[in-house]
Amino acid sequence: MSSIQKWQETKDADLTVELVAEMLEDISDDLWVTAACAERMVDSPEVSQVLVKTGLSRSSRLLEPTKRSIASHKPTEDADQSTEQNLIAYFQNHERERRLCILRQILSERLDRIQTYLLMRNAWQSSDLDEEPGNEEDEDPWADPDEENEPSEVQMAPFTLSDFLSQPLVDSAIILASERRFQALNHLLSYHEKALFPYRFSIINSIPLHVHPSEYHHLLPANDYDSNMEVRPERKPWREQVDWVEEPEVLAALHSTMTPEETTWLEDVDSTQDDEFPRIRCDDLLPSDELTKWYVTRVESIDSQSGLMDVALALLQHGASHGVPKLDEIGEDLLLLDRLIYEAPQPENPSLQIDWTLRRWRSLDPPEVIRAYLRHSDFESVASDIRRLVLPYLSVLESQAERNKRPDLELSNCLLYQYILSAPLELVVAIFESSKADIQRSYRIIRSDEDVARIALAYLYGLPTISDWPMMSRIFECQPDWGDDRDDDEKAYATLSSLAAVVAPSASRPRASAEELFIFFKPLPASALSRLLDVLDTHLEGGEILAKW
Repeated sequence: MSSIQKWQETKDADLTVELVAEMLEDISDDLWVTAACAERMVDSPEVSQVLVKTGLSRSSRLLEPTKRSIASHKPTEDADQSTEQNLIAYFQNHERERRLCILRQILSERLDRIQTYLLMRNAWQSSDLDEEPGNEEDEDPWADPDEENEPSEVQMAPFTLSDFLSQPLVDSAIILASERRFQALNHLLSYHEKALFPYRFSIINSIPLHVHPSEYHHLLPANDYDSNMEVRPERKPWREQVDWVEEPEVLAALHSTMTPEETTWLEDVDSTQDDEFPRIRCDDLLPSDELTKWYVTRVESIDSQSGLMDVALALLQHGASHGVPKLDEIGEDLLLLDRLIYEAPQPENPSLQIDWTLRRWRSLDPPEVIRAYLRHSDFESVASDIRRLVLPYLSVLESQAERNKRPDLELSNCLLYQYILSAPLELVVAIFESSKADIQRSYRIIRSDEDVARIALAYLYGLPTISDWPMMSRIFECQPDWGDDRDDDEKAYATLSSLAAVVAPSASRPRASAEELFIFFKPLPASALSRLLDVLDTHLEGGEILAKW
């Protein structure tokens, strides 16, 4: 039996280092041996290395004559013809040499992949060994001890060597990312950065959302402060100098002259088309605003699908510390949302709870946020809820306005007063009782004595229905006392006359709202407010007496 026949009848699994050398040594056709070595992909790293090195060695015998032939090849008299055009013309007319170069290109990359696989194998094997002590509690006492003591490489490996050699590199990277094999993934990205960099976001997006960013921080994108562009990581390939068949002009000429059959040789390795799991290709570095969008999108996915606030916050903190702009505000939103979910009062009936997400939170305007915080507050808790939930939120809004160069000193008061003027009477009573003048100013909900009076007047005169006179009187009891100064009596009486006209119902406006009345009282000084509070006291006493009849 000839060596060629014996080679063809030998299965991949039966190949050994010795058998490869023995069968191929006697075959004189270097191109045939090169093709034979490229055709075989086995799971044994030792046999794979012998196959690749044998193929490269035998192809080298033909490569130098091919290069000399190309150098002397002049298909036309055009002196300006480029090197690539000359190569295309040569490969079109020399099928044997073209196939040799294609096969050598495949073998050169395969040798790199084998070396990478050996590093990755060591990484995931060591990782499995490190995790064994932590799994003692999970051991099955009824398991077969013989089976437990026979861990095979296939069980520990996410893919075999032959799989790794035949499938696109991005597929291998996605498998490693999805299984959290970050040390092995780092080896793959380090030595094959050129092929994998365009698919970096597909790879990162394959990492489960519940995984803490500290495990894969070295894979996350960063921004350069000076250029406001994404930073490309510095990685080193296996070979600093590429083989002649891998030079850009040669590769371009080969791809231009390949037959459909030759194209299929590379499709198995280079194809990244996957209808079920489409790959996102991004060859260019992203500007800073696009990096911000990517971080925000992943944070929203973490929040909506896993609900792990600490993971989402850690991702934002990493991005912000690596120059990605506008993530501080998202981080603040997450912290505020966390308080809403875990610290704000919740309904007794779990079915009434709202499924909060970051995206839903960010769609709210400030008044809606305040109402969400206090939706389930009661008389006993509302003052405390405002202090620990609403006031910190308002402080964050002020900080954000200053960062955006739109400072507004009245923003907090405006939003807080807007809520109070529309809140239920019972809650408003509790808020006023926590705003009395005898309480230390820093602990008061409404800290300005004048605003306490203005809000009380606007709220009570703006109530749509009047029935609970005792509760309304409790609001009056919380008002400040400015003494007997009546210097602004004329202004107060003028205000009363105007107020009567505003409050009186009409065909065009049934009643004035509390917000409208607050604007009406806003310009009045303390002396005028004091006089109006006296009038309010008279109205409350009269109303309570009439209510008894």
